[in-house]
Amino acid sequence: MTAGTLQYMEESLFEILQACKQRPEHVLVHNLPVHREKQFFTLQNLDICEVPYRIYSKPDILQTMEDLGYNLNAQWANSRYAEIPFHRKYPLKVISDSIFLAKSVIFNFNEFY
Repeated sequence: MTAGTLQYMEESLFEILQACKQRPEHVLVHNLPVHREKQFFTLQNLDICEVPYRIYSKPDILQTMEDLGYNLNAQWANSRYAEIPFHRKYPLKVISDSIFLAKSVIFNFNEFY
């Protein structure tokens, strides 16, 4: 599970999962900044400093997770918005939340109701 931290990590989610000797069956990704087409880096202003900030590409996430043996089970968008100064063509209207499951796992949400 990741909650709003992957964009600050030097290694991507995929590099982290590839390095695991045994990969988790479930991957919950929360508050991940995602662009509909491109992956890129920018800086985030935290008032006291600026930090590198990775923007993930939605097509790349889906393909890489598929390559790692995961299926997208659920995805939803929260209402957060990020503006990239000087790059108006790269607005982030969606910060995404997703659940990926290993292809060998059958998950039934009805079990929780």
